[in-house]
Amino acid sequence: MVKSIFFVCDHLKGGGAERINLELANEFLTKGYRVYIFLLDGSDIKMKIPDDVVIIDLNIKFNKSLLRRSGKNINDNVKNQIYKYEIEKKPELIIVSYAYAYWLADLFLSENVWLWVHGDITYFNLKERVKNKKFKFLSLINEYRRIYLEKICFKKIFNHKNIIVINKDLYEFFVKNACPKEIRLIYNGISNKKSLSVSGFDKRYDAIFVGRLSEEKQVDVAIRAFHDSEMLGKLAIVGDGVLKKELLDLCDELEINNRVDFIGWVDNPEEYIKQSKLLISCSKTEGYGLVISEALILGVPVVAYGVSDGVIFQLDSPNLRLGIVEPENYEELINKINSIYKYPYSIKDADKERLLLSHRFNDFENLVKINS
Repeated sequence: MVKSIFFVCDHLKGGGAERINLELANEFLTKGYRVYIFLLDGSDIKMKIPDDVVIIDLNIKFNKSLLRRSGKNINDNVKNQIYKYEIEKKPELIIVSYAYAYWLADLFLSENVWLWVHGDITYFNLKERVKNKKFKFLSLINEYRRIYLEKICFKKIFNHKNIIVINKDLYEFFVKNACPKEIRLIYNGISNKKSLSVSGFDKRYDAIFVGRLSEEKQVDVAIRAFHDSEMLGKLAIVGDGVLKKELLDLCDELEINNRVDFIGWVDNPEEYIKQSKLLISCSKTEGYGLVISEALILGVPVVAYGVSDGVIFQLDSPNLRLGIVEPENYEELINKINSIYKYPYSIKDADKERLLLSHRFNDFENLVKINS
């Protein structure tokens, strides 16, 4: 009998977490499983869906932030829809992914439900949360209250659940702040199909940034670093988001708008990565940063803030470590960009091989065997 796998995600509008869900779904398909993806919002799919994946649009619009109970009511039609699919398909494994989707985990009857955490959910450091506030005392009271309420919701979502994390930092955070039923560390990986030949591609861009145009990705830092570096060519920005207008204005201010191409969201960022000499990753927080693996597999050196174990894991070899930058050290970022742009480090086949999803798939298939 063919086994079924359920994925539950917010949407497929683009992003690293969404991409790795599709990559893993495709790996299950190639191994003979049936795959169903439940989307809270299936209205604007911008990513290529693997053949034979069944998409179920739950049409859920949650209000407020992830760690707020209000606005998270689920109507009976959605509950009945999920119940019907689970009874009929009898999934061997259910993976509930980032981020509002976590609120649906308790709707499934199976005990083999795993919450897959791709990045920082929140941080409970009161000092950090008020350090840039204007009215310190009032902010202290407000943030203390918010942290108290967020911890309640955090425990509601994650306590006594099966959890998958993608780096050691998240592993330690969840062990400390939740009481997982079980927790597994499984690093992300790139599908074998990404391991394409890069010969014959002109390097149109000196550097490239790939990701959401959002605050935590610090795209403005990548643009300023490009401007302040010794690069004289062009920068590609692949991605979309709420900060696009601000970033366009920044390029005007720096007088480099003719040297920065805003590509927008694309299904095939690898086509632009292959045309670049260097990838810049300067996120404030980053669970893994799948695009780092993608660039390395395509033979493109990476310069990245080492903001997490997931980032450092991908650059963990003598040559690749040359691209790691101390988080928020802008001067070091510029120096590394200039150095690696002039003298690119070599990326060995062994460096590429260890980043493939095929090496992680057994860890996920072992979760299926829990039900067997």
